[in-house]
Amino acid sequence: MKNPFQLLLPTAALAGVVLLLASNTVLASAACSHVSGCERKICEMERQLDIAESMGNQHKVAGLNRSLKRVEDNCTDRGLNSDRREKIAESKQDIADYQADLHEAQRRGKTDKVHKYQRKIDKEQRKLQQLERDL
Repeated sequence: MKNPFQLLLPTAALAGVVLLLASNTVLASAACSHVSGCERKICEMERQLDIAESMGNQHKVAGLNRSLKRVEDNCTDRGLNSDRREKIAESKQDIADYQADLHEAQRRGKTDKVHKYQRKIDKEQRKLQQLERDL
């Protein structure tokens, strides 16, 4: 019979890797804050590529190299801003939909649904703010 703590080790290791990758993405964004548009996108991808290489993740390296090549070949600041404007419009529509759902849940007295939709609204508003900052 296995020790119960041995069963948790793979889960804890996986959580550590996920946390490391998430923090590296934030660091990549912070390191590239001095540039904007396509230059920023390329900078962030290069930082993620460096991290993947340092961790020996060849699958991620290959995918990032392909993506980086596409961005270098096709990215324009005008196209990037157009994409962001579309995402902003979608995000605003999502917020409106969640607010309608929230009001319906409030009307019906469904407290669990009220909390659920409020969390979704808050998350989507943070996403919208970031999109607007990037524009």
